[in-house]
Formats: sequence, C-alpha cells, structure tokens
Amino acid sequence: MHVRSPTDAEVLARLERVIDPETGISIIELGLVHGIFREEDRLRICMTMTTPACPAGTTIIEAVHCALAPLLPAGTAMQVELCRSPVWTPEHATPAARARLDQGR
Repeated sequence: MHVRSPTDAEVLARLERVIDPETGISIIELGLVHGIFREEDRLRICMTMTTPACPAGTTIIEAVHCALAPLLPAGTAMQVELCRSPVWTPEHATPAARARLDQGR
C-alpha cells in the first residue's frame, strides 16, 4: 500500500499550530517559514528565526518536527534548515501578527 506524501497545504496547516513561545504567534503568521521542499524521501523546511541567536530556536525546531512527523510516510526523513537570508523583520509577518507584535511594545 502506497502512503502519499502530505500536500503543501497540509504541511502549512500543521505548521500554523507551531507557536513561537516568545511572541505567542504561529511561525506561519510571523513569516518564519520560507519554503517546503521535497527531495526523494525527505521533506525539508527552510525557515528563519526572529533573531539570529533566538533562544527559542531549538524549541521551535522540535515543535516543527513534532507537528509534521504524523503526516510523513514511513521512511521519510525531515530536515529543518535555518536560513540566514532573508533576515526576519516584522514586515514578514501577516498584518494581524504585526498588530499583535505592536501591542506587546
């Protein structure tokens, strides 16, 4: 029996549940995810953090793995790649997320 790979929409829906613990906002709303790539038997997520030395980085990466693991067919590896470019700025966030960030100031 062939188990299909998740669609980009399914991956994004799962990633929407991953919350940046410092802001309380999802990594999708913050604009941290830059790409979803499939390579053979591997799913690669390219993302950035709100700061290069984000103290919650490890926690966020673990949460991404936990969110996506149930979607992946057996034998599919997953890699979260931290991209250094583009550097995150509030302009990457959705308007609603920017408004929440502004409220926190």
